[in-house]
Amino acid sequence: MAVAPRERSGIASATMNALRQSGMTISISLLGTVLATTATASLTTALMNAKVGNAAELASIAIRRHEMPGGLGIAPDTFHAMLASALARGFSAAATLAGLFALLAAATLAAAALQARRTLPGSAFARKS
Repeated sequence: MAVAPRERSGIASATMNALRQSGMTISISLLGTVLATTATASLTTALMNAKVGNAAELASIAIRRHEMPGGLGIAPDTFHAMLASALARGFSAAATLAGLFALLAAATLAAAALQARRTLPGSAFARKS
């Protein structure tokens, strides 16, 4: 915003707002997908290890509804422990991905700031003499 000409500051502000909103929407969708996919895979594995038939479908239902599907043949406490573990793994995967994206964004911004400092002497990033 500091480098945008005064007559275009409104356009620059609107563009930044639109990009921020788009980024948040895409991020939430992506991280939610990572969480759900990882949790479903983890619960599927746990149900298969417990010798539950149709484990993938039942795991998908359980993750979407956050409840124990009927006809599992395992104790509710055991299932809820499996579900909690699967959701924790999904959250961990999503949080790790978010952290990696944050580091990438910070590195990109730092590189851009250094480049601007070197190439744009009249910019807001210019070195003071």
